[in-house]
Amino acid sequence: MLKSFTDSVVVETEGSIASITLNRPDSLNALTFEMLRGLEIAFTELGDNPDIRAIILRGEGKAFCAGDDLIDMGTDNCPVPEDKIREFLDGYPKVCTAIRECPKPVVAVLHKFAMGAGLELALASDFIVASSNTKIGLPFVLRGFSSGTTLLPRLTNRLFANRLLLTGEFVPVSELSIFGLVTTICEPEDLDSEGKSLAKQLSSLPTKSISLMKQTMSATQHLDENAAWLMQAHSTVSSTLTEDHVEGRTAFREKRDPCFTGR
Repeated sequence: MLKSFTDSVVVETEGSIASITLNRPDSLNALTFEMLRGLEIAFTELGDNPDIRAIILRGEGKAFCAGDDLIDMGTDNCPVPEDKIREFLDGYPKVCTAIRECPKPVVAVLHKFAMGAGLELALASDFIVASSNTKIGLPFVLRGFSSGTTLLPRLTNRLFANRLLLTGEFVPVSELSIFGLVTTICEPEDLDSEGKSLAKQLSSLPTKSISLMKQTMSATQHLDENAAWLMQAHSTVSSTLTEDHVEGRTAFREKRDPCFTGR
């Protein structure tokens, strides 16, 4: 099935896997507000769809995403909110939140460039699969912006974040591997198959348990340890009420591979 939320955000589904494609290849998939709203809707609707169990985020053409469209954004063709705080809060941060809160695992598949807001979308995803020729960067400072200060410092460390944010330097995607942020780095010709293979593996797992773990990890990130244990216990109880929990235990007793349905 093929569905366009806008001309520049295309969703395809194949069985239990959905692919969301950034589709402005002539602009290296630079993000407009129309695209951002389309992405937000796509992740929300696919997250609510019980038939979808894994999501791939990819870019069409020569690159994954070059970041926000600084040429067209704010013109009559690509309008933005008049309120400046609302503009920058409702921009890519809102999509990153939709990705983080999506109950399905999200695999970002990167090639050539993942810059600025494009890298932020990847960092918000649950897994990153990248081609070996991918460059990453948060070059906001080179455009006179202060941005990109939320995800990268939390996922890496202050000094690495300083390197990218305060200088605008572009680095190989392999630099993220030091922090365990890249699941697979492969040759460009193998990128699509690697992304699909990981998504297929995820789609065969107990979807509701994955959703509960995503929610719990996010909710307990800044709690003290005792509060985190309590929330984990509630999450565990919820998972035991699923059909997949019964199947997992039964398969273990019968010494066979489980067949999860996502219910």
